Amino acid sequence: MSLLDMQLPVAFGITLQSLLTCIAQGALIATGSGYMSVIIPFCIVAVWIIQAFYLRTSRQIRLLDLEAKAPLYAHFIETTEGLSTVRALHWQRQFANRNTELLDTSQRPFYTMYSIQQWLQVVLDLLVAGLATVLVALAVFVTKQSSSGAVGVALVNLLSFNSTLTLLINNWTQLETSLGAIARVKQFVTDPQLQPIARREITCPKGWPWKGRMEFRRVTASYGGHVSDPVVRDISFTLEGGQKIGICGRTGSGKSSLLACIFSLVTITSGEIYIDGIDISTVPKEKLHSALVPISQNPLILPGSVRENISLGISSAIDDSEMMSALEGVGLWNQIRDHGGLSANIDSTNLSNGQKQIFCIARAILSPGRIVIMDEPTGGFDEHTERLATELLRERLKGRTIISIAHQINTVMDSDLVMVIDQGTVSEMGAPRELLRRRGMFWQLFRDIKRV
Repeated sequence: MSLLDMQLPVAFGITLQSLLTCIAQGALIATGSGYMSVIIPFCIVAVWIIQAFYLRTSRQIRLLDLEAKAPLYAHFIETTEGLSTVRALHWQRQFANRNTELLDTSQRPFYTMYSIQQWLQVVLDLLVAGLATVLVALAVFVTKQSSSGAVGVALVNLLSFNSTLTLLINNWTQLETSLGAIARVKQFVTDPQLQPIARREITCPKGWPWKGRMEFRRVTASYGGHVSDPVVRDISFTLEGGQKIGICGRTGSGKSSLLACIFSLVTITSGEIYIDGIDISTVPKEKLHSALVPISQNPLILPGSVRENISLGISSAIDDSEMMSALEGVGLWNQIRDHGGLSANIDSTNLSNGQKQIFCIARAILSPGRIVIMDEPTGGFDEHTERLATELLRERLKGRTIISIAHQINTVMDSDLVMVIDQGTVSEMGAPRELLRRRGMFWQLFRDIKRV
């Protein structure tokens, strides 16, 4: 059950309870005098006007409160994640001052909201004071329509009527806030600009993909569809089955966005991507993802057994003997066997971060997908582990189509093709030695000998 599923019934129940309490107290107040029943409709109209004004204002202040707190939360998360860097560069004072500024800014809507709530309390107190004045005046001057007992009951209920009205309006505001989440979901569903491009899925031939041939045809894509600037612009290239291409470029050039196009994580506004002659936009998601083998820079290890982790994302059944053979091939089986084997919890095997990455390479070796997508899986390794991982990738994934993002230029020198991305477009493409002879952007990156 989601948080929205739990919050909405609770907010509705509390609001309904407050409404029924107000109705009951209003009825008891009306019994204080026969003419009080004439005043109650005017009181209802006044409360409706007050809540309409308060609700419209408080809703905007709540949105401002959320927007003001977002930078504070982001700064806090960034500080905790980069704490070692902050300490190493002696940025503690700058980050503390920045945190104080964001904290002060985030509290402004809160104090504004507190002032609005005090205004609401004062207005409702004045309304109840007016009702009390009218009730006492009717009880004194129209004695035939009033009894001492009824007047006493009405006055007792008036003492808490303002608090009940305040609670009702605050709960109504909370209900409106909860309904706002539903309104945003409805907008996401009904707004044509937020909808993905309609897909015309077809039935893939058996055994697709056969060779892993990939072709980009003038692909342009963005994260916000047609309403935002493209992050990939007019990219075209062909990669034959079994070839390896290395993608490099400066930070923010669009390398990861290009791979996101293959996984349908961005909206392709124009152009097509073909795998073995079939447009991937017409392929069912499950079939497409089973053809792709991702290896990220950070190892993906989930809580569970070794068996569950090594078969993660693999649609076909795998025998235990195949799993053990793959783990033995990457040099991890002896350690895993000593800690309980395939049924052991993955956390109890005490794998280091480098060993976890090699574990993910073993998972990729077992996967039947013909196209391997890598985001520099050897990044952050020591020299020995990097050499081992590179050798495993070269030997055990031979024959598959490999698309690799390179953060170190030397890792793409054994590629069949190298693509240099600059501002979302292809700056250079060709064999690595050929690009070095051209002395273009790839040569500059290679000369710098640094991460890009």
